[in-house]
Amino acid sequence: MKKTSYCGMRRLASIRKERLMSLIAMSGVILFLVCMISSCGSSDSMKPSGNEHEFGPENHGLVMGLEISPENENQYRVKVRIKNIGERAVLLIGKKDKARTPELEQFFISNIRFDTYPEVGSLLYQTADMPEWEDVEYEFKPGKVFEIEWIPTEGRLKPKWDYGDIGGFPTEGMYSIHSTISFETKDGGWILLRSNEELVEVGASKEMPQHSMAKILAIDEEAQTARLNIGSKHKVHVNDVYQHVRLTFCHWDFTVIEVQPGYSITKMELITRLRDNDMDQELVQMFAPHVGMHIRLKAKR
Repeated sequence: MKKTSYCGMRRLASIRKERLMSLIAMSGVILFLVCMISSCGSSDSMKPSGNEHEFGPENHGLVMGLEISPENENQYRVKVRIKNIGERAVLLIGKKDKARTPELEQFFISNIRFDTYPEVGSLLYQTADMPEWEDVEYEFKPGKVFEIEWIPTEGRLKPKWDYGDIGGFPTEGMYSIHSTISFETKDGGWILLRSNEELVEVGASKEMPQHSMAKILAIDEEAQTARLNIGSKHKVHVNDVYQHVRLTFCHWDFTVIEVQPGYSITKMELITRLRDNDMDQELVQMFAPHVGMHIRLKAKR
């Protein structure tokens, strides 16, 4: 009786051992398959290859990509792409100069805008005035890619000053930049495209740049001072000079005299090249500093 029980126990142990070995082998196969699937998932089907380009978010089947690469110490090569990744053609309404050929490049350069962080220029002055331009249609079929590149004047992002620009980079550092453009559609709607973000080193520096655009929060007319919305955490320093330049014969200087983490106090001064009696006082007052006005840092480069 004891012998039979002992044999049975050995056989049962042998069966359990065989099952355990089978489970271990099966686990190895499953682990191998998981690794293979993970490897496939991290290939070109999941990640962009080095030859593929980055694009921003899709809108009506269209996406826009931006590349900014250094050409020399203070000049950049700018490349922009628009691609139709949708299944339908998109008919866009652009503008053309009556005196020129109807090129999409001309309209595109005139209307593209560049947003930077920190902000270095107003979006308002980045697009061209086109009062005498006429409508022209551009068809973007599925899979179509429109690509344009240019090398602008040193320190700028657009190829011609006539088209407006951000006005250059006042300080060194690493800026985050993306582009936007709006198109009217054939049915009367609008499509706004935004590109991917590009990191651009200005002056071969990777540091956060000083904020070069400021807004006036308050004005003390008696003391001739103005409070700005940026301070030491935005890298503002005492004696920094911000400016408001809208007239050819005069401008306003705002010299920083006190700095706090979230704001700064500046001394306002009207700088002019004319005598008081030669200036158009009404015009000067029209562009005088006021709450909400944006002013720009005097270039340090």
